Amino acid sequence: MPPGRQELERWVVSPTPLLEVRSEFLIKAHSLWLADPQQALLQFQEQERYHRANLAAYEAELARLEERWGARLALMNTPDFGDYLTVKRGVGYERDYIAWLRWAMTLLEERVKHQREERAAE
Repeated sequence: MPPGRQELERWVVSPTPLLEVRSEFLIKAHSLWLADPQQALLQFQEQERYHRANLAAYEAELARLEERWGARLALMNTPDFGDYLTVKRGVGYERDYIAWLRWAMTLLEERVKHQREERAAE
């Protein structure tokens, strides 16, 4: 077995440090109460388009893998097994993120409506 492969086999099961990923968009969302809701809505819509495109790519790759290998995929000892694991996580992540974006956009749309009603009442 090549030495690089042996090292990879050791590394893949070694402890992984926990990382905190910082998202500038999430930090902005935390301060969204300061924003004009109509402008903020545009940013959320842009994020949704981006994440929908990612989701479509992940779903296409997942379908390709599942169609090619079927139930055998879960037992394979090839890079396709790794692709399966990571693509499946990508699909879940993108679906969850899109659901969160849609929920936030619903709130922003309500804020826009409320803002318009307040201006009309003045």
